[in-house]
Formats: sequence, C-alpha cells, structure tokens
Amino acid sequence: MGKFNAPVTVEKKGNPRRRLFFRIVIVGAVLALAVFAYAFYEVIIKGGSGEASRDTEAQAINASTLEALASRQTPSAEVTIAVANPTEAATDEAAADPTEAPTEAAAPNTDPSGGVQIGGFRYFSIVGEESRVRFMLNEELRGQPVRVRAETDEVAGCIYIDVANPQNTLLAPIEINLRTLETDSENRNRAIRSQILESAKDEYEFTHFVPTAITGLPTSATIGQPFTFQVTGDLKLREITNSVTFQVTVTPITETRIEGIGTAQVTREAYDLNIPSVPGVANVSNEVDLEIEFVAIEDAVCAPQ
Repeated sequence: MGKFNAPVTVEKKGNPRRRLFFRIVIVGAVLALAVFAYAFYEVIIKGGSGEASRDTEAQAINASTLEALASRQTPSAEVTIAVANPTEAATDEAAADPTEAPTEAAAPNTDPSGGVQIGGFRYFSIVGEESRVRFMLNEELRGQPVRVRAETDEVAGCIYIDVANPQNTLLAPIEINLRTLETDSENRNRAIRSQILESAKDEYEFTHFVPTAITGLPTSATIGQPFTFQVTGDLKLREITNSVTFQVTVTPITETRIEGIGTAQVTREAYDLNIPSVPGVANVSNEVDLEIEFVAIEDAVCAPQ
C-alpha cells in the first residue's frame, strides 16, 4: 500500500499594492477626522453661543467731551460751553424765581458771537429695540449666488441736536456688539464669531464707530421732511481701524423722535478679514456693505454730566 501524502498548504502573500492602498486609505481617514475635529472646535466650540456679555449702552458724556466732539466734527464752528452742568443751571433758575419749577436745559440757545451753547442742544439716544446694524456681502453657495446679510439690534449711541441750527448737530461714538450679529445660518454665525470677526473673544465683542466729521447738514429741518448728509469716522474691527464715511438720511418724525439710515462700503482686505475654507462656499466678495437703520428719541441719559 502506497504512502498517503497530505496536501501541502502554501501561505499566500498579500498583494503589496493592495496593502499600500489600504494604508493610504486609513491615513487619509485619520487626517480627515483630525481636520473635522479641528473645524468642529474652531467653528462650533470657539464660536460660542452668540450671547452678549452685556447690553450696549448709550454713555452720557461730560461737557468737555462734547466740546471735543464739536472741535472734531465742526472745526469751522466756534463752540462754547455755556452749561457744563444742567442740574446746576436748573438750580440757579429756581433760585432766581422760586415760583417757577426747574426746567431742563434743552431749549434752543445760540451764542451772539456765532457759537453754540451746550444748553441749546437736545439730547437723543439710539433705541436698540427699534434699530439695526447690518453688513451684507455676496458669495456662491453650492454654485448659486447668495446675498449674505448679518444684523444685530445691539447698538447704542447719543445724538446732540441744535434745533435752532441743525448744522451744529454732534454725534457721539456709537457702540455695536459684534458677537450678536446673526445671519440665516448658525454655522455661518459661528464662523463669523470664531474666525472672521473673532467676536467670541471678549476683547473683540464690542466695537465703536467714532465720528470725526459731519458734512452737508442743513441750516434748518422740518418735521416729516428727510434730509441727507455725510458722517465720517473711525471704525475699528479687531486691531485694525479705518476711516469710513456713511451717507445718512434722517427724517424728524416728531420733536422728540427721529429716524434714519446710514450706508457705507468697506473691503475685507482693508480689515484683513479672511473667509475660512468651507466646502460649497466660493467667490466671497471683497466689498462689504454696511448699514445702520436707527430710531432715536429724546432721552436725558445722553445729557452732558
């Protein structure tokens, strides 16, 4: 009887190219996961919730600051500080005639020398609930043109109007909370807060538009009749400040309420604002349109102190 030979098992070696392919796939998957985790951290976590740390406020300013504003915004006008403390002025009036109640120093009052007295100003504050600050730019989203619009009602500021001579009107710095800007996409909102404006950081949450010149104001104004002028000022985003000019149209609605809109254009390049690389987003415009639509009412909170 012959010998029975068991079949010999031969170990087959895998295809080296296939092993290399799988290794590349695994490495690619790990890298993709790392990129996703980083993007999630940057956009979702660092972007925060968009809640304001505090409300914007119309800060009352003192008479010397108001005088400084006047020297910057209306350099050709001779501005005199006639009433540095409205409370003291009211007390003096009461002492002169005890039968009369103290009145607020808000009536028009012009200086015979041609200057403007602080007592001639009426004090208006921007109403955040009825006002909006927004920016708009163009982009392509998944191949389709889109007009991106972000806005917030977190805005405050003081306006000082000389009723007898509107040309002497002054505008105090306007405060805006950039963290509360919202678009129609929460992912975009987070990208704005975390990477573009970086408003999730406490030091960049708020910005101010500081007026330096007002031109084109009329010599008189009529209730219900709009008028247009220009406001130039310094606008800071992160660590970059540029001079920006707004074209402003204002309508006096009543003696104690005004409404208006101001528009300007800046560029992302001027503020070094880079758009993060996001799948489906392309051709983001360099030009950015700015707009402030505001309501202001007469408010003693803006009276010089």
